[in-house]
Amino acid sequence: MALAFAMCICAPPLAARGQDEAAARALFAEGRRLAQEGRYGLACTQFEAASKLFASAGVLVNLADCYEKVGRTEDARVTFGEAARVATATNRPEVALEASSRQGRLVPQDPLLNANEPQQRPPPASAAPPAEMSDGERAARALFLEGRQLAADGQFALACQKFESARALYSSAGVLANLADCYEKMGRTASAWRAFGEAVVIATQTGRAGDAAAAQRRQERLELRLSRLTIQTLRAVEGLTVRLDGGDVPRDKWGTAIPVDSGMHEIRAQALGYEPWTASVNASEGHTVTADIPELHASVPSRASEGVATADSAPVVQVVAPGAQAGFPTVREQAQQDEGLGAEWIWMHADVGGAYANLASLNASNLSLQKTATGGTALSMGAGVRLAFLTLGANARDLLLSDFNLWEIDAEAGLHARIDRVDPYFGIRGGYAFVDSVSSDGARATAGTSQSGATGFNVGLLLGIDYYFSHWVSVGVDANPEFLFLKRPPLPPPAGVSPVMLSLTHDQQALYQQSGSSIGFGFAAAARLGVHF
Repeated sequence: MALAFAMCICAPPLAARGQDEAAARALFAEGRRLAQEGRYGLACTQFEAASKLFASAGVLVNLADCYEKVGRTEDARVTFGEAARVATATNRPEVALEASSRQGRLVPQDPLLNANEPQQRPPPASAAPPAEMSDGERAARALFLEGRQLAADGQFALACQKFESARALYSSAGVLANLADCYEKMGRTASAWRAFGEAVVIATQTGRAGDAAAAQRRQERLELRLSRLTIQTLRAVEGLTVRLDGGDVPRDKWGTAIPVDSGMHEIRAQALGYEPWTASVNASEGHTVTADIPELHASVPSRASEGVATADSAPVVQVVAPGAQAGFPTVREQAQQDEGLGAEWIWMHADVGGAYANLASLNASNLSLQKTATGGTALSMGAGVRLAFLTLGANARDLLLSDFNLWEIDAEAGLHARIDRVDPYFGIRGGYAFVDSVSSDGARATAGTSQSGATGFNVGLLLGIDYYFSHWVSVGVDANPEFLFLKRPPLPPPAGVSPVMLSLTHDQQALYQQSGSSIGFGFAAAARLGVHF
């Protein structure tokens, strides 16, 4: 009832006050008719046109009511406030009270999203007529409203396109805030974070402290969700430029964690006279991924003379962030990943750890050892070559067990799946093995000897993981379960064969007259220090 009263008493006067007032009256009447039919969107258009010609309290109250019915809460709140000021200035206290009451009941859910949109507000009656909007501002306003409608319908990809086009024509805090909100709903957290930051700057410049504070809060809430990318150059050649997703990365941003949207990104490094380098980087939300650009290789003379770096010649590297999924790489993919730390060709390592061996755990016959199961220290050194994800090498290991020494001279082959700086691997190892330096407790009670002379071979699995501190140095751990196949020839008889042999038991004589063999099991685990070239 109160609204109807306001509409009636605040209508433009029946007596025309000029051509503008007559046109405003006609627009007002058409808006009332459309509102009564429930066509509030069209009614808003009529009331807005009327307010530009004659901004009376009645026109503004009806316009605010239409805004409220179409969900433009912040527009309604602001326009009710303007209606209250106009009513007070024109001595209409009951209308001013009604408009103020309606304004107070409107609490916008997110006032920032309605802030400073590219439109002109209906001015108070006492104010000077507003300047006409430019064509760019009119187009921006239309795009902005289309974007708002698309966002309300959940079509965020299309809405973002509308807001982006509106920003290109008229960059207001409201346009930027809506664009940022749209980006956030699409999961583009870094783009949303940047757009909210731009909204803070523009709102501050235009004296909208509340909008600036709201945008600042929204931006701060995104901080912990940001994906970041650090681009490092191992050795920057002269004239090096770096591009991320087609845009230049300033030199002062190299080595800095740059906020990026989650997903795949393309990095390209190039310099005149050098082969370009590219990388595909997968960034995941809340994590930082690092891409190391290696030293670029000089172009062949023909290409250098042309001064053109072609995309076909660029190696492609895939860098996977923590939390991202990656399958086992192909030869080409692993070769590309290695270039993130610099291509590796030669490796060497030294290990120290512990070991256990039972030389007769599966089968034994006249091995000549009284104690065949024992543990102790394991020391080893090795070297080899790396071809993408495949390593080949040789390893020498001494198992310093408590009752005997077990030496192994092995060849090994491993498969690696490097993810950033972490390099897990598995493989096989096997080679020549022999028992040396049997202790007196470990040797069977044979007359005149403590040497077993056991030799054979070992074969087993190789499991481990390395962490690369740099291109040159890594640390890690490995484990090696293995089977031991050992034999010994008949032992040489001691001096004075006849008397001694006559004094031996039958079992002891068998040690000299027969060979021995065993099948056993061993296990070693060690910490590893590696160097790489």
